[in-house]
Amino acid sequence: MARHSLPEAIQMQVRGIVRDYDRVRREYMLQRRAILDAGGVDYATTGNRDRRCLSRPVEATEIKLEALERYQAFKQMHAVEHALSVVTRDYPDDMAKLLKTALMTNTCGGREFPFERLNVVGVSRSGFYLLRRQFYKVVAEELEIIV
Repeated sequence: MARHSLPEAIQMQVRGIVRDYDRVRREYMLQRRAILDAGGVDYATTGNRDRRCLSRPVEATEIKLEALERYQAFKQMHAVEHALSVVTRDYPDDMAKLLKTALMTNTCGGREFPFERLNVVGVSRSGFYLLRRQFYKVVAEELEIIV
């Protein structure tokens, strides 16, 4: 096995998480915006539905945001973001941005977007695939799929 290589089952699981990233991020942003736009205002569930409970709106918003962060799908989203920043931290900003895009495109596109179609300058083919294996490993570690 190559350095940083993961078992195939774990690689497949990580690929699924990465492929789902965009959808989960959109959902996260919508839910987060809904919580922030509500301003901590809750409608009472008993009695009159138009009655508002305004006792501690800031605390209510904070509690809802914390609950949002506990969802597994959103933990996975944050793990992908963290892994992208970890594996590209040694590169200049413009190169890191290009590599992040290339890693996501390669993972989501699979065989449609091999290294040769990504136009990544400054990284060799083997270096790119090593970076991708590191990316998968960091995602798996962050989600405690491996220890």
